[in-house]
Amino acid sequence: MIEKNEVLQMLDNLEQEVLKLEKKLESQMDMEKLKVTRQVEMDYYHLERKMALLEEKVNKSVSYRMLQSFA
Repeated sequence: MIEKNEVLQMLDNLEQEVLKLEKKLESQMDMEKLKVTRQVEMDYYHLERKMALLEEKVNKSVSYRMLQSFA
């Protein structure tokens, strides 16, 4: 027969394991958040750069300058 102390010890061990797993999961989630944040920042930077290049091309365009002179 299992004694009360043994059951309490098993419960305590299970609780410790659950806490370890929660910490591990939290750590993994934090790493994923960081990875996603970095990717979003890089994507945003690339979009800004593309927009700047397109704006530069438009400003250099002869037809765009002609339209500005008519305005």
